Amino acid sequence: QCCRDYIFFFFQAEDGIRDFCLSRGLGDVYKRQDQYRKVLLSYAEGKVLETGVGTSRNIQYYPVDCQVIGIDQSERMIESALTKPAHGLDISYRIMDVEQIQFKDNTFDTVVDTFGLDTYNNPTNVLNEIKRVCKPGGIILLLERGESQYHAYNIYQDFRVPKILHSEGYYANRRWDETISKDENLEVVKFERKTNGILYLSLIHI
Repeated sequence: QCCRDYIFFFFQAEDGIRDFCLSRGLGDVYKRQDQYRKVLLSYAEGKVLETGVGTSRNIQYYPVDCQVIGIDQSERMIESALTKPAHGLDISYRIMDVEQIQFKDNTFDTVVDTFGLDTYNNPTNVLNEIKRVCKPGGIILLLERGESQYHAYNIYQDFRVPKILHSEGYYANRRWDETISKDENLEVVKFERKTNGILYLSLIHI
């Protein structure tokens, strides 16, 4: 809980910086991230669960016919998310621990996580919960930060992981392709690495 509340203050500051940069035609990094969010969420359908919804940065990119429930264990995150315009989307929010999702098995057609798995000490636990609540034949959509495609940069990132974890709340050196490929119950339909391989975009059937 304390970790998510700490990350909330970072999100609030970053939201302000992001809005300032985009309003002045700056912030190429944010523009690229928004484009990746838009592409990924175009695949969402039916009843959707978004884990680690944070301040609801994805809200504008969902197809309008989706029914979305966003969960986060930080009350401050949810309070901020509730201030975002819904753009005609059927969306609601609940305070909930993503490592112990309080929904029955096989509940959702789509489960989404963007920049959330990389904040957990044991992301495999979260992935197992995501799989549990996703219907057979459903879709899992992931956009996460991790190890780059360049060895020298990865050495630098490994050195900086404790500082990044303390200041920004995420692990910067994970290999999501390896994590996902180890699970025989997941069928990777689309997998791309963006921004020098640091961003991992995955469309998975279960």
